[in-house]
Amino acid sequence: MGDKRPPTARIILIIAAVIVAIVLLGIGGTYAWLATTLSQAGNRPGVEEAREALREPVSSRAVLPDLDQSVTATGASPDGTGPANTPNTVNIPVPEKPRTMNILLLGADKRDNDSETYGRSDTMMVAHIDSQAGFVSILSLPRDLRVRLDGYGFQKLNAAYALGGDALAIRTIRDLTGVKIDHYAKIDLQTFQVLVDHFGGIYVDVDRRYYDDGEVLLAIDLQPGYQLLNGDAALRYVRTRHDWDHDWARIQRQQRFLRAAKEQVLKWNAALRLPGAVNALTEHLTTDMGPNDILRLAWWGAHLNMDRVKQVSLIGADRMIDDVAYVVSTEAQLRAAVDDLLTAPLDPGATTTSTSTTELPPRDMTLDLSDITVEFKDAGAGPDSLTAAARFLSGHGARVVNSGPTATVRAESALVYPAQMERTLAHKAGLIGLALGVPRMLEDNALHRVVLLAGVDFVPPDPVATLADLETARWRLLSTQSGFSLAPPGWLPPGYSFAGSRVYYIASDGGDKMTVHVTYKLRNQEQYMGITVSCFGEAPAAAPGRRVVREGVVFTVVGPDAQPERVWWKKDGLLWWVSNTLASVLSTDELLGVAQSCICKL
Repeated sequence: MGDKRPPTARIILIIAAVIVAIVLLGIGGTYAWLATTLSQAGNRPGVEEAREALREPVSSRAVLPDLDQSVTATGASPDGTGPANTPNTVNIPVPEKPRTMNILLLGADKRDNDSETYGRSDTMMVAHIDSQAGFVSILSLPRDLRVRLDGYGFQKLNAAYALGGDALAIRTIRDLTGVKIDHYAKIDLQTFQVLVDHFGGIYVDVDRRYYDDGEVLLAIDLQPGYQLLNGDAALRYVRTRHDWDHDWARIQRQQRFLRAAKEQVLKWNAALRLPGAVNALTEHLTTDMGPNDILRLAWWGAHLNMDRVKQVSLIGADRMIDDVAYVVSTEAQLRAAVDDLLTAPLDPGATTTSTSTTELPPRDMTLDLSDITVEFKDAGAGPDSLTAAARFLSGHGARVVNSGPTATVRAESALVYPAQMERTLAHKAGLIGLALGVPRMLEDNALHRVVLLAGVDFVPPDPVATLADLETARWRLLSTQSGFSLAPPGWLPPGYSFAGSRVYYIASDGGDKMTVHVTYKLRNQEQYMGITVSCFGEAPAAAPGRRVVREGVVFTVVGPDAQPERVWWKKDGLLWWVSNTLASVLSTDELLGVAQSCICKL
């Protein structure tokens, strides 16, 4: 494969979010209990060895294989705190800024049947905390990154933890990045699931259909759209490799989940859920930091705007070496990532006006059905209707196979596809459904292609129907099903096409909320943009961000300007938002362009 760009990872920010909730109650009568409980994390096996590794200077030796040995790693923390010496010694906390530091964050996966002493590190990140400049940046390192380990030769990066525990992981990542590691924190995956359930779940904007039966990959069954995930579903979402991009896309999902968790945890009633969260966290948290370190950092983080949290990408390429799948990065790529880690994000400002949709490239309105094969089955539509439909699809590049009538007649037409092969067929089934005016989608994993069950209600498309006509018809149907006033976007970024839609309810404390979600896929890539409309006006998706005013409408951009996550606005009592892809390939102006075109069409 070619070069990929991974954003950051997952578990530790939910830890940070929980600690933030903890710290809000940490001053006063509960502090002694908090300090005693949190101090347990510094007394676990391996912490003393890790402290010794933290005290060591940054090495100049190369860890990446086949790099330019003349390049010397340099220290990167101008004001490191050094490892904590006495984690059980506590003082009355003062809400002051933490010092600038770098923290290694580990998410461990130790299973009962695992023969390895330490298990594997499922997540490895370096967090750069710069309280003076007021930002946090996080470098997520691919666990399959090919590195040289002392005494073990070439290995995947996560083998450092498996073979040598916390201490070897610290030394390896310190020598790899040239960044002085001041502290570290580690948690296991089971605690992640427990914490999500403890707080009643996390709302996540799921970008696409995820289904695997568990025979090869981790079992998962999620529909696209904004929804409340419990602990089990959340863990499957952040761990699945249901992509051609495998680890890269998984890291991107972890990033999306963590941002959602931080947005939501701070809004919960911490007083009611604090004791259980603290106990669940500290039971499986290992760190060299003392309670004062943790609480000071959490207090500061609670007041940090999400625009000042930056994700950093390490460029790499997938390679098979000696029949082992690695991620391979060069010295130049690593140096660029470290430089980015230590650089503050740009300040986008509070309220701005920006380009209008007329300045964006025109939308491609071609209905492209090439490389799609559809099997027709007559379930009551009649041969004339199927012939007309086949002619329309063929005229737009699709291949149609007619397999004759079904044994029974159907009142309602449907498209059937194998969800297990979603990577290649689901978005094609959605596009065929749009072309044929058939919104009902069924799943059958015994199939190997998209099948139309043309029932009595089937009406072939108008021979001269355009893509705009077909989209208008689908959005009109969604409007009827939901009761919302809807219209399709007037503009989409180049390369995006309809991939599916659904009308459903989102669970909330105030009752189930009617919601419409429409998915658009980027051609030849597994990147999905979403448009959501809901009567869930208080949804966490409507998070604070940068306000942009266009033609009197206030849009809110959530996330850093370089990596915007969504743009939301409210109109006629409904909450609308446009979601970026997992890899944040759309710019702020592109998201705003889609958003404004939705307003203009109503």
